[in-house]
Amino acid sequence: MIDGWSPSEFPWMPAYTSDWLLSKSVRLMTMTQRGLYWELLCISWRDQGIPENLEDIATLTGLPLDEIEAAWVRVGKMFVPGDEPGTLVNPQQEEIRTEQVAKFQRRSAAGRTAGRASAAKRKVNDSSTNGTPGVNHREGDREGDQGDKGKNIQEEGATRFDPLKAIWESLPESHRTREVGEALKGYLAVRREMRWPAWKARFCGSLVKQFAKMTPANVAACLNYSANKPYQGLFPEKFSDSPKLAIVPGGLSEGSTTTMTEAKKANVARG
Repeated sequence: MIDGWSPSEFPWMPAYTSDWLLSKSVRLMTMTQRGLYWELLCISWRDQGIPENLEDIATLTGLPLDEIEAAWVRVGKMFVPGDEPGTLVNPQQEEIRTEQVAKFQRRSAAGRTAGRASAAKRKVNDSSTNGTPGVNHREGDREGDQGDKGKNIQEEGATRFDPLKAIWESLPESHRTREVGEALKGYLAVRREMRWPAWKARFCGSLVKQFAKMTPANVAACLNYSANKPYQGLFPEKFSDSPKLAIVPGGLSEGSTTTMTEAKKANVARG
């Protein structure tokens, strides 16, 4: 068993297609044997091994025991006894697991170091703001003229920075509608579900400035549209020059995925 490893931290398994396709052991397997082998690799990645008992493997995979026994002639050669009694592991997979855990730990350590350095820098900057905590003159210059609202968005802390709160509190009063709030929460929920890095304070400040130039309806439409297609990113500039969009009753206000095009059609229908 490897310390520091958990399925929640590593829900995906690195798969090197060239190794798979060029492996002599895999090429000698039937398609049924390959399917079983891949299924067992996935189980082994999650559980750090598979049962040694073939009846248990049949139960886990849902295959008849006689099929497991027939395929085990070649598939069984791919596993060796693990550290835990009664378990088998794939040696190459365990090497990859060790590499991934080491990378994760190095990045975590670097992140903690950077966080401490950032906190120390903020402390120095805060001490030079004439008694006004949380305001960094140099950051303010770079952010541009955002007025007092820019002060609501501060550099992120280790776990305290909340993009939702930072963006919401910095939006103009006219933009703090229920539709915008629900769309923002929905989009951030998608980002968290996909395990994307959290937005940083500076990016949130830039986003607020772009949203402020748009109508609240366009902001909500932009967020809802992007939540539907997260891999394409969030591009407020595509919506900033669009005609004003009406909030469709029962649509954006209820967290639907009404897009800009659908909202335009609703406007036309309403006359």
